[in-house]
Amino acid sequence: MGSGLLPPVHQPRVSHPIIFTHHLPPTQPIFSKMSAVNVVRYSLLGAGVVYGFVHRNSLESAQKEHDRLALWKKEEKLISEAKAEFAKRTGAAAASA
Repeated sequence: MGSGLLPPVHQPRVSHPIIFTHHLPPTQPIFSKMSAVNVVRYSLLGAGVVYGFVHRNSLESAQKEHDRLALWKKEEKLISEAKAEFAKRTGAAAASA
């Protein structure tokens, strides 16, 4: 110890600071208001993510249903046009025969 340096201070290792609360004054709460705010903040964030996922899925399913109905109507229109064309051709063939 001739160099004038002090020996290192030995402090006990604390694995989790919330468990060992004996160093806190009795008037200070274990959980601060900020931790409560963070719990609320992240809870709302999680709820927003879940809501967004559900809302997006509902919009996608509604769009798929709309597209399916539009395709169905288009096919019905093509079938009715084909029937009309077939009736016109077979009616003209039956009239000429």
